[in-house]
Amino acid sequence: MKTVKLRKVGDSYVFTIPKELKEKYNLKEDEELYIIESEDGFTVTTFNPETEEWAKAFDKTNQKYNNTFEELAKSLDSFSDDFLENRNQPELQNREEL
Repeated sequence: MKTVKLRKVGDSYVFTIPKELKEKYNLKEDEELYIIESEDGFTVTTFNPETEEWAKAFDKTNQKYNNTFEELAKSLDSFSDDFLENRNQPELQNREEL
């Protein structure tokens, strides 16, 4: 466990991140860090909590429909290489630029 001191700079308070942690987590100057509050205090992280929620939702959906995605991927192998050759495609429409 590392400890740091809180210092006042103007109207704000700052603490420094030890060099070992900066290197370990590949932190860059001006990188945004996120502060997540909890009942026990707060956590400083490089992970955007909104992205984390999205990732959890994706994992949940992926687990629920995993077999569906696998079956769909398998079905792609059943098409021949020339399956679109005789397709009747309408001509492209010319539209005015916006």
